[in-house]
Amino acid sequence: MVSTVDPDVVAQPSKRLEIIVAAAALLFNVILLVAAQSIELRRAADPGQIDARFWPTILALLGIGLAVARLVIAIVGKPDERDDLERVQPGQMGKLLIALALTAGFLGVWSWKTATLTLFGLVIGFKLFVIVAPLYLAALLFVFGARGWKSLVIYPVVTTGFIYLLFGQLLRIAL
Repeated sequence: MVSTVDPDVVAQPSKRLEIIVAAAALLFNVILLVAAQSIELRRAADPGQIDARFWPTILALLGIGLAVARLVIAIVGKPDERDDLERVQPGQMGKLLIALALTAGFLGVWSWKTATLTLFGLVIGFKLFVIVAPLYLAALLFVFGARGWKSLVIYPVVTTGFIYLLFGQLLRIAL
């Protein structure tokens, strides 16, 4: 397939952009590390065992290390070529903003943890994650082009079930 990219439209290398992106990645991972340390533990781990904070902390520290390395490379090295980038297609920025809004809403509702429902005088308590997560996943899939019932129903339900069983039940991490 022959490329029809106009050479005048190709993104130019940008040292400033690379520094900004590396600094943003560093900031994000520092925030992730702080959030990992604030994870509520159902019970303290015995000596030599790992708890719910272990893997998020490891991933945050790894991210910090990689972001610092990228920041150093961005500052002292020459900027990377950007000729392999494609132009943003029309409508994609709107999809990104919708995805960010959905994510913010999901995180806001998920932070409530549990909800109660009164049905015919019976009070039912349930974890919001198992309700909100499949709705969030289905909404994201719809925004990015999924239209079949299998992709909008089965995938979100199975994915949520897997996450709930793995983290909520097996690893005992509060969802």
